[in-house]
Amino acid sequence: MHKYYLVTPQLTSPDHDPGVTFITHGCKYLITQADPDAYFLPIDNIRHSQAAWDLLFDQADCLVLAGNPLYDPSDIKVYWNFEIWDHVHLAQAHGIPIADLWGYSSHPFPAPDPPAMAAEILKTRRTQRLLDIQSRFSMIVTRDLCAQLIASSRRQDVDALPCCSFWAHRYFNVARKTSQFNSITLRHEPGHEWLLPPLHSLSQLMAQEKPTFLTCHTRHEYWWAKKHLPKADNLLCIYDPRSLLDFYSRCEHVISIRLHASIPALSLGCNVINLSIDTRSQALDLFNVPSVPYTALKKGPLPLNFSTFNDRPNPPTKHFVDRFREQIVSRF
Repeated sequence: MHKYYLVTPQLTSPDHDPGVTFITHGCKYLITQADPDAYFLPIDNIRHSQAAWDLLFDQADCLVLAGNPLYDPSDIKVYWNFEIWDHVHLAQAHGIPIADLWGYSSHPFPAPDPPAMAAEILKTRRTQRLLDIQSRFSMIVTRDLCAQLIASSRRQDVDALPCCSFWAHRYFNVARKTSQFNSITLRHEPGHEWLLPPLHSLSQLMAQEKPTFLTCHTRHEYWWAKKHLPKADNLLCIYDPRSLLDFYSRCEHVISIRLHASIPALSLGCNVINLSIDTRSQALDLFNVPSVPYTALKKGPLPLNFSTFNDRPNPPTKHFVDRFREQIVSRF
């Protein structure tokens, strides 16, 4: 038995995007491929629990950061991306190996190329403090090239690999089903209400072939869309992770403003267009899947050029499995 503590959201509620947990569960699936003796325990990354951290310090075999940190140009401090690092540092002091898996970068549009973006982010005090702590981690994997460049400024063994959320459906044992629906997956973007009417019109066009939903992962975009599209009768909010994966397994076409709808939908055999609102969509570069800037909706009808994995192999997992065994499991 090897006890892995995963820093992850613990709540399933209308206030929390289930897409975040797809990172956690995809991470679990890949770790079990490397270590069949893995057992998982959560550490909440939203609210501090000293009781949970005390148990971790006393019995953890490994601490896993799943989808953390976020590197960005700001010095904004929130618990999950600032104060929590003090507790991670204490885990290091207890001799616990730390695997930092699929952290990422973000920059608003217009954005420079990854090297210039990394150079900008490296100037912040928060990033330098984080890198001081990360420099002693046992393993670091990022989900985009900019994050890899940032982490590699202190060490040379950082991998950039396709986001683990691609394998979340494997952890939940959700398989592809008969196509029944289409989805246009929304994201709450206050100040950008202009994008809702063209997306609604697109859903009506797609509904000529299959029932098409304006899908929301949280209540925020549901009520936001309902306010600005009062006549829309195809709004849907699914905030349970497994139920959401099951829904996407029944979709034929998915147009998404949420990265962690696009990636799981691709993994489940959907035809996908990812609409990017910032550079987080660069994670799709590692899948060789393009993104379309959401501003394309201002230019007239959206070209329906879908990407799919139905005509090519899934991303390989061997490199991660081998590295995890070498850098983490071999320590036990």
